[in-house]
Amino acid sequence: SAAGCVGGRAARQGTAEEAGRRGCGGGCGAAQDERGPGGNSCSETLMLAAVQELEVLLQTEVKGMHKRIAALQDTIDENALMPLKDFEQRLQEHDHKVQQLVNVCQDCSSRVEEHEFRLGVARTKLEVHDQKLSRLEAMRWQRSGDAPEQRERLGSGGSDRLNLGLSSGGCREGGPL
Repeated sequence: SAAGCVGGRAARQGTAEEAGRRGCGGGCGAAQDERGPGGNSCSETLMLAAVQELEVLLQTEVKGMHKRIAALQDTIDENALMPLKDFEQRLQEHDHKVQQLVNVCQDCSSRVEEHEFRLGVARTKLEVHDQKLSRLEAMRWQRSGDAPEQRERLGSGGSDRLNLGLSSGGCREGGPL
């Protein structure tokens, strides 16, 4: 940021001025190559002070960046991750419901197969009974053909009623059960 750079320059200039007042630079009246207190030249002292100042400035900037990154992370968590977590939870709930429906469907499918089998057995039994009734009816007509007086006793109306109820075409596979 521009304000940070300007402030950093001012801080470095202030450090250089401080170093000059302590006996370095043109302020102390000594030559630049002469050693100051501690055995360092003035230019080395100025450079060390400038490096230290830059380190402080860098640490301040890094702390500010950490704060901004933490705020950005919080924003991402609130705006992106929370809805994703909610969506994940709903997806798991729907997956559980679908699994329950699959289980129920399998149960119903097995019941339908069982009922179809039972209907097939009942249909077969009905066909067998129809065949037996047809044979019995044929035998009855054979006997009645041997005894014409029996046919006259029953009359034509009785045989019609018997044919309507016992004919083998009444209850077949396509008809009602």
